Order: sequence, then C-alpha cells, then structure tokens
Amino acid sequence: METPPGVFERCCERFGWLESEVVESLVHEATDRDISPLQIAIEDGLLDATKADIIRTLSGQTESIPGYEIEDVLGIGGMGVVYRARQVNLNRPVALKTVLKSCLQHADAIERFEQEAMVLGRLQHPHIISAIDFGKQANRIYFVMELVTGDDLGKLLALTCDHFDEWATWELVKQTAKGLAYAAQHGIVHRDIKPANLILVRETT
Repeated sequence: METPPGVFERCCERFGWLESEVVESLVHEATDRDISPLQIAIEDGLLDATKADIIRTLSGQTESIPGYEIEDVLGIGGMGVVYRARQVNLNRPVALKTVLKSCLQHADAIERFEQEAMVLGRLQHPHIISAIDFGKQANRIYFVMELVTGDDLGKLLALTCDHFDEWATWELVKQTAKGLAYAAQHGIVHRDIKPANLILVRETT
C-alpha cells in the first residue's frame, strides 16, 4: 500500500529523522520509480522498523488495533511508541503504547512484558498512571493507559534553570517515592526514572 502524500515528509521533519535534502531526494526517486519514499528509505537503511511503523500507523497502513483510533504520537522511546488514541466504545482519549515484537528479541522477553502488564493492571495509586488494556495485534504488542495531560518534569526544569525551590522539590520527591514504593510492594521496579518520565498535573477538586 502506498503512503498517503505528505505523511512521510511530515514525520521526517517533525521528528528530525532525515535532513530535508534527503527527504526531497527520496520523494523524487520514489516518483521516478513509482514506489513510496518510505520503501526506499527502508531499503537504504535510513529508517529502522520502529520509525517505519510510526509512518505506516499514522498513514493508516498498519492494521488498526480493535477498539482504538490512533490520532497522534505522544512520545518515542527505545523500545516503543506512545500514541494518543481514542477508545471507541467509551469515546475517551487514552495513551496507547506499542512495542514491535522484533524489539523484544526473544519469546521470554515477550512473556515478561505480558506479565508486567498484568501486574500493572492491578496497580491503583494516585501517583501511578492506570492501565486500561493489553493485547497483541499483528507484529505489535500494545498497552493502553489513561491519558494524563500535563508537563513533564524535564521540560519544567529547563524553564526554571534546572532547579525548584526547596518545598516544590520535597513535594516532587515525596510523591515520586510514594508511587515507586507502592509499585515495589507489588513486585514492580521502574528502571527508567528520570524527569522526562514524571508528569505534573493540576489537582482536581
């Protein structure tokens, strides 16, 4: 299936994957060969499987995940992609993380991922994002979570010269520690704690 016009170019520009000159060259070559620029980029080793999957997903090429409509990309990590999606039956926004099975390397890694998802699904804590759903679709494993809106701590630190006052720092550390302690009690150890993975949201009354 052909990539819809503009999707390849927009993704490469938005995420900084390829220089504009390279993208333009690929588009011209694709026109001459009557194939998609994504196919050429893959053939030339310019984009990996995860990046190709993002382009296919946003262009509607990848088989959709039943019950969810993918709308945009929220973040890209070392092993997966987090999309903004809509849960159709409840008409609510969610965060949908997908991981290519090829990125998990071995069957035991996939099994561990499944087990971790099952455990996370049982966690209920104000400082931990709630799990909603988990499953497999084609060559991907997906994990659905509540969509939390707010700024991540990494961005806020950049705006405040890399530090907060003593009271704010204590509150952030305390809330993070509470969430981590609760997860540890249920056998979950977070291996990637960093400011970018901590989201600050406004309290609701």
